[in-house]
Amino acid sequence: PRSTLFPYTTLFRSRIYDALVTWRAMVRRHWPFAILLAGGVALRAAATVAYRPALIYIDTPRYLGGDQGGLDPLGYTYLLLRPVLGAGGGLTGVAVAQHALGLALAAVLYALAIRYGTDCWLAALAAAPVLLDAYQVQAEQTIMPDVWFEALIVAGLALLLWPRIPSADSDGTTRRGRPGFVHTVCGAALLGL
Repeated sequence: PRSTLFPYTTLFRSRIYDALVTWRAMVRRHWPFAILLAGGVALRAAATVAYRPALIYIDTPRYLGGDQGGLDPLGYTYLLLRPVLGAGGGLTGVAVAQHALGLALAAVLYALAIRYGTDCWLAALAAAPVLLDAYQVQAEQTIMPDVWFEALIVAGLALLLWPRIPSADSDGTTRRGRPGFVHTVCGAALLGL
């Protein structure tokens, strides 16, 4: 009955309200990046509409039809291209996934700069080339592994460069946080992939 569903609906509504309040507070604090991100989303939407289903380059048929010479980057084919095509996204879906990777690249660069204590406007300026560069948007719209390569490089370096919380020795002296063994191995694996 209705009385048993009531606590769940109020809980659901309160979580939505909390998420909206948190989102608004984040946009107020990080407004320079939010403006650039909105511009980046608009550019990517315009490119997706203008070049449907995607931009085809001279090497694109090799990625779509299988490379007989063994030069096909397997990470792109098996981790991005085939899953999106298999899910029915088509070439437009691949381009949209690559645009999402481009936006994620900018967000990671911004977050890394903020983590190192950079002001919001300077961190947004560091992410601006990824968000607003026409060549970056073109690379994301093209069926090529370039954006996947960029994403793996940025993810690996961000994992290695992300500052750790300083730890204290038994005598109370503070040591600078360094990436642990697992972070180093994962970062190296991403760079190697």
